[in-house]
Amino acid sequence: RSSDLTLKPENEWLLDAYYTLSRSRQMGGVGEFFIPLTEFQAYCEMFDISTSEDRQFLTNVVGLADAILLNERYDEREKSAK
Repeated sequence: RSSDLTLKPENEWLLDAYYTLSRSRQMGGVGEFFIPLTEFQAYCEMFDISTSEDRQFLTNVVGLADAILLNERYDEREKSAK
């Protein structure tokens, strides 16, 4: 939950990016899919994130958070199906 997060002020943009990018994920028969890399690229272009270091940082941090959260959702879905 976002209320449990403690972010440094200089990293709050990552949470904003996650919320924005998360809306662009596709849904499938098994649930949500990971945020596509093309969406990261579009986000960087829209918000003028131009250095490769910043783009890589965004992709790594938000991509990892996305993977962790999706895995937790999949685990919850499997437990509730039993």
